[in-house]
This record gives sequence, structure tokens and C-alpha cells, in this order.
Amino acid sequence: MRPHVINLCVFVSLGTSASVMTKAYAEVLPSVGKPCVIRVEQDSNPYPKALLDMALAKTEHDYGTCRVETTSGLSHARLEAQIQANRIDVGWFNTTNSRETAMLPVRIPLHQGLGGYRILLIRKSDEAKFSGVRDVAGLKQLRAGRVDDELTKAIFQLNKLPTDYSGAHEQLFDMLSHGRVDYLPRSIYKAEIDAKKIQNLPLSIAPGILIHYKSADYFFVNKERKDLADRLRQGLLRGIADGTRDKLRESVLNWSAVLRKLRVQERRVIELDSPELPNETPLNEKNYWIQLKTLNQN
Repeated sequence: MRPHVINLCVFVSLGTSASVMTKAYAEVLPSVGKPCVIRVEQDSNPYPKALLDMALAKTEHDYGTCRVETTSGLSHARLEAQIQANRIDVGWFNTTNSRETAMLPVRIPLHQGLGGYRILLIRKSDEAKFSGVRDVAGLKQLRAGRVDDELTKAIFQLNKLPTDYSGAHEQLFDMLSHGRVDYLPRSIYKAEIDAKKIQNLPLSIAPGILIHYKSADYFFVNKERKDLADRLRQGLLRGIADGTRDKLRESVLNWSAVLRKLRVQERRVIELDSPELPNETPLNEKNYWIQLKTLNQN
């Protein structure tokens, strides 16, 4: 999952003291009574930003209006450094113990655990080969294209899955097409996006297979920004309670259609060993998670 960035200053009302504003960027500080501006990096997955918009809208009465503007690209490492330096206020990542130590997580999984389900993009000519892959041992006979997310990379290393880290992200489809790697593990919620990208290439989604590992992706903020974390948490919880989040999952991710096209019920799931999620992961909050094969596919 590629990182996203937000630069946010919280709405300042007429009664707010100057000391409250010292953490915000000078160039985006609103005048008294005016809305703040949020800068966000937008990639091919619009869902996290839709959840951000929802959380801000659900808390507008309490905190004031914020306007979202898009900007472009930071690496994971640079984004985390900018959040820790209080130069960027919000990012969203898969959680790890190191990230929860360095930043303040809003522990409500944005993709409800779906980020741990991966389809495999392969060459069409290799479909028969992949139909015989039944387990991790089978995957070890093949070479994956690079994975950039810290958690996914760690999991592939833990499971000793051969991975080629050469080449840039935008070269991955060409590397697969020309036989330099055997498969690309891709987030299941990006299946429709990937299908459009490969429609003129000799590539396909491996039939009958999903790989899975435990994951949770959150909004993260600077450790001193508890006020901002509280706002995002409140907004997400309100969206969960009134059904807005679930409607967004359908309208933005087109989730039911994706499941039907992938024929999820017919796929075998290859479980990968993964590091334990941080102790405070809210695994018992049933509304935070979804079980892939129990979702309504009608």
C-alpha cells in the first residue's frame, strides 16, 4: 500500500488562544473564523481519502470545517519522518510495532483487514503452473516482484519467499511480462484497477489462489497530536455507527462486484506467517473487521 500524506491544521475558533496554534504550519494556518486546509497525496486507491473526508465531515460541527487539497508523492520513510517532525500531520500505513512507537495510531482499520488479502498477477501462459500452487512451499519455487510496504516486505522475508527488488515500481508489469519475475502480489481491493492496467498485456490474475497475512492499516499522526487523533477517531466511529463507512466501501471500492468477479468462495487461501500485530490491535471489535468469505456477494 502506497503511503498518503496530509498536512492539516485544525480549525481555530474565535476563542482559541495563540498557544493552541503553535504546532500548525504557518502557510496553511487559517485566519480566525476561516476553514483550515488539508493537503493529501492521492494515489490509485481513493478509499482512504474518502474515509478521511467522511471523518472530517462527521466532526465538522465539533471542530470546524477543513478543506482537502491533493499533492504528490513521498516515500514511506520520508512521510514517517515528516509526521514525526510535525511538518505533515496525517498519513496512513499498515501498522507495525515500530510505527506505533514513533507515531500515534488511530486504531480503527481503514480497510478492515482486507489489505492482508493478496491476488497474484501472473503471465497468462503460467496459469496452469499456478493452478498447482497449494501452499507456501509452492510459492517458494517462484519469484515475486518487489513489494514496497514495510509490513509486506517483512512478511515475505519471514516466509523466505524469493523476491526481486530491482526495478522501479512503474516497471513491475514489464518485468513480469518479460519473465524477470513470476508474480506480483497485489491488494485484493485494487483488483479492478489492476485488471484495467493489464488488459492490453499478456497478464492475468492467477486463478484459484489468494494469499493472506494479518494486517491493519490506520491513520497515524504525530505523537503530540492527540487532538487530531481524537477527531479522526470520532469521525470514523460515527461513520461506522450510521453505516456511512460500509456504503463508502461499496461505492468507492465497488466491493461486491470485485468479490463476484474474483469468485472468492472458490479460491484457496494460502496463509503466510506474519509478525504479531501490536498488543493494542482492537481484534475484538467486530465492527472494525470483515471476514472475506462471509461478505454478501449477491
